[in-house]
Amino acid sequence: MAVLITGASAGFGEAMCRTFVGAGYRVIGAARRADRLQALADELGALFYPLEMDVSCRESVENALNGIPDEFSDIDCLINNAGLALGLDTADKADFEDWETMIQTNVWV
Repeated sequence: MAVLITGASAGFGEAMCRTFVGAGYRVIGAARRADRLQALADELGALFYPLEMDVSCRESVENALNGIPDEFSDIDCLINNAGLALGLDTADKADFEDWETMIQTNVWV
């Protein structure tokens, strides 16, 4: 069984990668920060595959997913953990670009 976890380079995503690998699952950890993914791969070993991708960019996601090796390609579970929050203003004063970035990252792709 393979699990794909986005937002894998920190926080909940990183913790879930450790938990699933510890339980014997093959885990694809996806995130933008390649250096942090590689550090996690060094720690977790052969059951972990680091996948550099930006979930806010469709082309990045497609290219990354097409490059997954065969032994990890049969994905049984997606944990779509990646996301961000910008701005502290009330909705009527919010910056439209912040909203656009959040929707692009958290919803669109």
